[in-house]
Amino acid sequence: ITQLTNDPAHDIMPSISPDGQRVAFCSNRTGSWDIFVMSAHGGQAVQLTADSAQELHPSWSPDGKRLVFCKLGQISNRWELWVTDVNNGASAEFIGFGMFPEWCPVAGTGESRTDKIVFQRGRERGDRAFSLWTVDYKPGMVSAPTEIIPGQQAAAINPTWSPDGQWIAYSTVKIGMDGRQASDVWCAAADGSASVNLTSGMASNLSPYWGRDGRVYFVSD
Repeated sequence: ITQLTNDPAHDIMPSISPDGQRVAFCSNRTGSWDIFVMSAHGGQAVQLTADSAQELHPSWSPDGKRLVFCKLGQISNRWELWVTDVNNGASAEFIGFGMFPEWCPVAGTGESRTDKIVFQRGRERGDRAFSLWTVDYKPGMVSAPTEIIPGQQAAAINPTWSPDGQWIAYSTVKIGMDGRQASDVWCAAADGSASVNLTSGMASNLSPYWGRDGRVYFVSD
């Protein structure tokens, strides 16, 4: 285990670049949550976002040139999705509303060779009934917003892509009549079809991550 940061602030939500050479993460060392990038071998971190809004959960584009992240909009008061150039943080581009975006690791899987980004979004402002959506993106163009996993029976959260970009693992959270919360891990095709329940029971199974070995790792109590 190698410690990469030692700032007295909190450093969270690390995301490793496709070539394994850099790590994007969030830190509140400047007062609000911002996005930083550093070498995967340690060293000085470079700050990409610098406004007073809260910016979280970076995810790399397949070519390692851009990051998508979520930001609590100061005007909209909603979680927004933004894309920024890793070498020019001032060029951030708004692409819609949502939380916890994940860029598909395979380029060109969207319409007209665009990239796909998956994320979770509530039906209404402040709503916790999250569903999963995808959007097709290339610089300067956003298209085909699609709800792939509805959140009617249980909130769908924490989406993550398989290495081949064909599948999405995610968690569902359901609160029973007795107030107990059950969270399970599911898998579905990228269009939301062929969903399969991977865990069951009353445990909380959350935050799945699809490893390069083809297995789904997750946190459970």
